[in-house]
Amino acid sequence: MPIDLGCSAEVLTDGGPNPNRTMSEDAFRGILYVMDSLRYDALGCHGGSAETPTMDRLAEEGVDFERAYAQAIWTYPSAGSIFTGLYPESHGSQQFDQGLDPSQPHVADLFAGTDVETACFSTTLGVSPARGFDQSFDEFYHLGDGDNGLRPDIMAELSDTLLPWVERQEGGFFAVVWAMGTHHPYLTPTDEAVESPSSPHHNRESVPGSQEWMRTLPADRVGEVRARYDRVVAATDRHLGELIETLEAQGDYEATELILTADHGELFDEHARAEHGGGLPTAAARQLLPERLQRYYGLFERSAFVGHQAIYPYEELIRVPLVVKPRGDRSIPTEAPNGLVELVDLLPTFADSADRPLPAGVQGTSLYRQLDSADPGKERVFSTSQIHGGSLRYRSVTTTDAKLCRKELDGLAPGDLRDPGGRQSLAGTLLGTDELRVDLPSERPQTAEQETGLSAALERHVRRCREASPGTAPARAGQTVDVDAETEAHLADLGYR
Repeated sequence: MPIDLGCSAEVLTDGGPNPNRTMSEDAFRGILYVMDSLRYDALGCHGGSAETPTMDRLAEEGVDFERAYAQAIWTYPSAGSIFTGLYPESHGSQQFDQGLDPSQPHVADLFAGTDVETACFSTTLGVSPARGFDQSFDEFYHLGDGDNGLRPDIMAELSDTLLPWVERQEGGFFAVVWAMGTHHPYLTPTDEAVESPSSPHHNRESVPGSQEWMRTLPADRVGEVRARYDRVVAATDRHLGELIETLEAQGDYEATELILTADHGELFDEHARAEHGGGLPTAAARQLLPERLQRYYGLFERSAFVGHQAIYPYEELIRVPLVVKPRGDRSIPTEAPNGLVELVDLLPTFADSADRPLPAGVQGTSLYRQLDSADPGKERVFSTSQIHGGSLRYRSVTTTDAKLCRKELDGLAPGDLRDPGGRQSLAGTLLGTDELRVDLPSERPQTAEQETGLSAALERHVRRCREASPGTAPARAGQTVDVDAETEAHLADLGYR
């Protein structure tokens, strides 16, 4: 039975590794480390300005995928794809009240009935037992309950729970770690604005680093936002380094497969939400909406911070870091691959590495199989994101040199306009173009003559996903999660409004 110990859980440990511990050489050891909202270009080895020596080291010692793509622009649909190996169109978990379907594949299912000890360490509200993410885990530490994921010291809480667990392992193990240290608010326990780092922190406009503060800034102050982002990325890297040091102290590092990635990126001043809009509705909105509101939502002119909600799936949002440090007995390419891969490929990769059967219906492909191919990577990769609380969906299909972004309104009832998500869905439909084709890497809009058949490819993908998993949307029986007023407030603190 999975265990949900909560953020205040007391971890029972003897204070260090067992000096008499023995580990079978062929016991599987693996860790999936997911950093929330970590941009591809945040890593030092990718040209970022943050100090990320641990991530850079893993990229050098492992396989650093240059063109890895998330399946969504925000956490809930992306997390569903990471844990199930299914595209969002198939797993159907795109809103907080849509949990994972227990009949679908789950990454911890790979080790059910084996001697491999499994645990999940989550610092986010959405990756929780209530939403079905605890399936098949032996232990589940939900440190991100309520608004705890916003605490400036959440990464310290994570390390205090994760490291003793790793030290106690005397056989094979598999852990999923979801780290909120790189998600806004961009605060660390050393920030003067934080009165008590042990108390939950809400996003108040007066607090530099909070989403309310960042959304009020014009584009010429983006340097302040990026500097704060670099600080939390560097702090998270240090906590990741503590995990590596623990594995090394136990002699387990070489034999442990470690995969580092992010569920999505973040958008600063690169784009505005409706910058490609035109026509009467957009012109009217520019004239009628207060400048403060236009800046807050980053509607027409670029501002210092937009975030990762209700925006085209630009590269800054769906292209993510993906580093695989394999077990010591597995050979890897000497050159970094530049083919397209996706986060649905993570579950099949662990199945491949652990020599476990692949659950039926999984839609990803092992990264090792792609690396072993003469032409690694995929021809196309896909994303689907339904905005929080609304019916507006953003979809994308990406090739090596082009991308199509599409937005579609699945339906809107008159009563939906009382809800922020419903109003945002309607506004998103009226403002901006419904379909945007761009060149990569520039993301300049294409001309009509540059049509690449992407629309047809996206339609085929959606159809195949829905046929492969009928009835998953909006939710099957046993999949629906209650959302109370307190949870709604926490979701607003996370920027989902």
